[in-house]
Amino acid sequence: MPAGTLLFDASDVGEDVLGYVVDNDTLRNAMYRCMLEHSASSQRDLEMVQGMVYGIDFGDSQEEDVESKREDQAVDIDHSSTGGEEHFPWPIVELDNGDKIKCRLIVACDGARSRVRTLAGADWFAHGYDQSAVVANVTLRDPINTAYQRFVSTGPVAVLPINTDDTAAPVGNVIWTTTTVEAEALYNADDEVFMNELNIVLNSHEENMAEEETILLNIDGEKVKKASGSDVRLWSMMAKGLQIALPRLGLSDEVFSAGPGLDPPECLGVVGNRGRFPLVLGHAPRYVIEERRTVLVGDAAHSVHPLAGQGVNLGFADVQSLADCLASAAATGRDVGGERGAALMRFQRERMVANVGMMGVLHSLQRVFDRNSPAGFRELRRVGLSAINAVRPVKKLILRAMR
Repeated sequence: MPAGTLLFDASDVGEDVLGYVVDNDTLRNAMYRCMLEHSASSQRDLEMVQGMVYGIDFGDSQEEDVESKREDQAVDIDHSSTGGEEHFPWPIVELDNGDKIKCRLIVACDGARSRVRTLAGADWFAHGYDQSAVVANVTLRDPINTAYQRFVSTGPVAVLPINTDDTAAPVGNVIWTTTTVEAEALYNADDEVFMNELNIVLNSHEENMAEEETILLNIDGEKVKKASGSDVRLWSMMAKGLQIALPRLGLSDEVFSAGPGLDPPECLGVVGNRGRFPLVLGHAPRYVIEERRTVLVGDAAHSVHPLAGQGVNLGFADVQSLADCLASAAATGRDVGGERGAALMRFQRERMVANVGMMGVLHSLQRVFDRNSPAGFRELRRVGLSAINAVRPVKKLILRAMR
């Protein structure tokens, strides 16, 4: 297997499969069907209202009136018994069709550029990667059941397996991370050019650069980073030292030898439209905005780099934790959106710890595979990946952290 290859298999963790790839339309349609079936069979009221959020009235004027009353009349409000409801009226959501809905609790799950989060005035901290992802479904020459990802100088390119009855040929989902300039060109290119470029990059290998000096430029031609010859030699020396040391720890020399690897899938044509979005590491310091009776979930609460495909999994875990909290609060007659968010704090505590931890791991991976890495470091990186691939306990730890 070529140096720098890391292969994960379900057998590493004693499972039949490592995971499933489901396109967004299929997932969304299944969710709608589930809600409709629940509505039809349940004694509870469940109404589905479709529309875009136009605005939200959080009752700020009412809050100001209460604040003024407190100052003028020295009213002492016991928040321990009232839950602070004088301060936190039920917000009213206005949709683009004119409908207005009075809400006990608003769950913002409308993505990394969440309009609800913005309207609620929630804090949001973001770090841009100066990269964009181009996504597309493509037909393949042969069906695949392995998620394939190649790291090249501009970022990772992944092809994920998809089962579909809509096309005669097998289909894969492409997530192509690259510079913002190249992403623009790929997004606007015709299908033939896009497919040619995709197959070229899937079959390419990162060059083992040996220049004494590497100068990286931004799109305006300005120097942004310079790796001196001593830096390159240092990383190369560390890589060679690792190659010498690891066999003495019981790893075979074959770990670092080149050999046959997994052939990348051959892509034939584009299915449907391509998409494009900027890559940002983002996080809200609070998931529960108690004064707005609003809770942030999924990408509205945290945004991660897609290189490990963990964004949607973090969102699923958020939803499960929030559902448990809401069910527990409702079963005991609590106000799920009131009491200064007390009923939701377990959700925030559980998910913030897990999400921040995963964000740290993914950001570290992005830095390891950053396109601005000096040539010598890329050599060390290839050796390190080969070593990890040879140590099954380490691979198992990585897989369990990602599941």
